[in-house]
Amino acid sequence: MISVGGRRLLVILLFCTTVTCSLPGCHEKEGNTKQLYYKTLSLFNATNPGFGLDTGQKKEHLHYPMTYALYACAEAHRALINKDRQALESATRSAGWLVEHNDLDMDGQVGWGLPFAWDAGGDGSINPSHTEYAITTALVIQGLLDTWDALNEFGDQSTELQPLLLQNALGGFRTFHDKYDSTSSGFVFWYSTAPQDNLHIINSHAMLVGQFQRLSTYPINEDIKHQIETLTRYGFDYLRNHRRKDSSGVIFWNYREDLPEGGISRPNDSCHEMYTLQGILDYQLYSQTKSPLVQKTDVAKNIQRFLEESWVREFPRGGEYPPSYQTILDRPARIWGLGYLLYLSARLDLNDLADSLYKILATQYAQQETLILRPDLEDVSFYPRFVAHALFGLSYYVW
Repeated sequence: MISVGGRRLLVILLFCTTVTCSLPGCHEKEGNTKQLYYKTLSLFNATNPGFGLDTGQKKEHLHYPMTYALYACAEAHRALINKDRQALESATRSAGWLVEHNDLDMDGQVGWGLPFAWDAGGDGSINPSHTEYAITTALVIQGLLDTWDALNEFGDQSTELQPLLLQNALGGFRTFHDKYDSTSSGFVFWYSTAPQDNLHIINSHAMLVGQFQRLSTYPINEDIKHQIETLTRYGFDYLRNHRRKDSSGVIFWNYREDLPEGGISRPNDSCHEMYTLQGILDYQLYSQTKSPLVQKTDVAKNIQRFLEESWVREFPRGGEYPPSYQTILDRPARIWGLGYLLYLSARLDLNDLADSLYKILATQYAQQETLILRPDLEDVSFYPRFVAHALFGLSYYVW
């Protein structure tokens, strides 16, 4: 069990990795990276950063909880490192929206999803808008806890928002604490709260495991801590038992492992593999497990699978894919994948990888005064939910 003080120390050790550079050109580089961060930040509506268009809804501007969450993560990190009160206000404003809109489908369950109806499992069953999704809820919990940490660092514990951040993070746990399947290889959380979505999607499961374990280190009820730790321990077993290795011995995960007989379980794309790795890293960090599943070198090798000499892949080289994927395997990564690759590289001080990823972001995705979805598309629309992943990655790269 990590005490509040011990958990805070882990956060500081994790976040405070910036070193002073005196080499020629270093300050110019730092200025350019900050400039791109602030330019990216300015693309969002400062009052409602999660409001905008999306690839799944290109005609109507809607509010996207995932965007609010990642915006809060990026600005909370900037606030924590720089003691920047304006960044703190941005984070709290975004987190406050998530607290105020914690049950948009009005089913009595705290959780977050998408503002449009969607056939999540591709089985013809349409989930109504605001169905609670595991990945969105996990990212929102991350945003709430990041904001809590920033408020705590500023000594603003007296704010009315701070206790609500933990209450809502706990609400997300209560919504998903019984939405799992018990398998011979461990517990696996459902993809959403919809019964037809009891799918074993590895990346969203990993993110819930990581954020729930992190939540257990905060000042919450001891019985709930124990319940969380039990679930995450068995959830981590599932991740351990579904670890794969490619022909070069690089550890990776597939998108799902419960396909019907004859189905091909494909590797994750760039964004969803990074979700998986982050969930694992967070569980290892906050559980202080003595049996880690991945090390820093494993993450570096995994990220390298997506990086070509001058561009980033949507799907990694090698691996087995369904026939329908053969025409899209060599596509460039979408901006959210590149953003999350940058985040994990910067978080782990994988500096050469982070520098390469940043250069590709700045030269190929920064177009038409925005950050575009993919450099091989004519579509130059601003999609806040996707660009928020890049904002998050830039926050860790710059600071």
